[in-house]
Amino acid sequence: QAKRWLSGTLTSRPYPAACRVLEKMFDRSAEELIAPHESTTAKGINHPTATGDTTIPPTLSGPVLRLHDQTYPGHAMGGIYPHPGHDDQPGELITMATADAEDALRFLGRAENATSPEILTLLWNETQRLARTYGDQLTWLVDDLIVARKAIFRLLDSPAPPSQTRDLYFLGGIICSMLAHTGRDLGSLDTSLMYQNTALLCAERAGHPGLHIVVRTEQAASAYWMGRYSESIRYAQLAANEAARVRGSIAVLPVVQEARAWAAIGNAELTRAALNRGRDIRERVTLDDLDEIGGMMRFSLPEQLGIVAGTAAWLPDAAEAEQAASEAVAAMTNAAPANRSFNSEAIARADLALARVRQRALDGAHDAVRPILQVPADRRVLPIRASVLRLHHALADPVFHGSPAARDIAAEIEVFCQHPNPAQLPE
Repeated sequence: QAKRWLSGTLTSRPYPAACRVLEKMFDRSAEELIAPHESTTAKGINHPTATGDTTIPPTLSGPVLRLHDQTYPGHAMGGIYPHPGHDDQPGELITMATADAEDALRFLGRAENATSPEILTLLWNETQRLARTYGDQLTWLVDDLIVARKAIFRLLDSPAPPSQTRDLYFLGGIICSMLAHTGRDLGSLDTSLMYQNTALLCAERAGHPGLHIVVRTEQAASAYWMGRYSESIRYAQLAANEAARVRGSIAVLPVVQEARAWAAIGNAELTRAALNRGRDIRERVTLDDLDEIGGMMRFSLPEQLGIVAGTAAWLPDAAEAEQAASEAVAAMTNAAPANRSFNSEAIARADLALARVRQRALDGAHDAVRPILQVPADRRVLPIRASVLRLHHALADPVFHGSPAARDIAAEIEVFCQHPNPAQLPE
């Protein structure tokens, strides 16, 4: 980030918290520090030389001090996914950015010899930014997540008041939950499990029931997408045990996840019961601190409808499944970016295509699945692949034997799934 400031491309002051940190580090005003190069050199700031001069702290390059949220200018190939503004692959930036960002936070820790409010403010802002880069965008920010995780854990090794320690465990639990989510999407299931366990420990030490729900439901989702439906039910029920103490939107998530897993097993009665409980909880929701963070920490209505659609996709009534999936796709398409997951939209479209295949409406199924088939190869995360392969299996039904339309859709799906998994999540 500091490299961008120094390049002269800065169009506004850094965030106030960043300004306070910079002013304390360099003992100069923010206006002086971001002034044109000639002004700063005229005031005698020492710059490192080729002889190894280290009279100033390490450069603050790296994502923890990011000034602006990453934006995406358009949509790739007319599909449902935004096209990133750069060509970096997940994990590529680690060697370039992680070391500098870690050195910056290490210097700040030494300067204060404790966790300062400024550092906590930066970490809160970064955690919120990452949580709100929802859906597929989070996969492109693995490096940012790892930098934030290392910074938080380093600060936890330093002396800090109990209240700040709880905050750090809370933030660490959120970051590790997002790393677990990204690991699952990338197919790094062992790494995802490691982050799930770490996030659970952070939730326990933070004493935050809402964070417990976040972690347990992440475990339930991972088990579901791996086909371990009974295990998914168990994790969802563990999460539901905390829901009585939580009033935010995340309290709805365990019961709808439980409903989806019951549906996958084929128990329609328990599925309906769980969905009814979910509706009751949703009517009592009062926004809390996780909702304020937003993004992945807020279980928005479009996301709720997406899991309901995934539940209906397992039930016998194909018309009901089509209606549920149509409602989910419409809600996601019209949702604000912070409440929208492009991965979830792709899954809902696959559920819509599946419902139409079950009703022998192959043209409609092709219309529904076409945007998914345009998803770039590096965005074809595990849940999307699983959903599309389920559609492929439905097209193999003997009733479609000899159907050119079914054959063509199946062939497109086979090409879609030929690409290897996206990049693995670094540990």
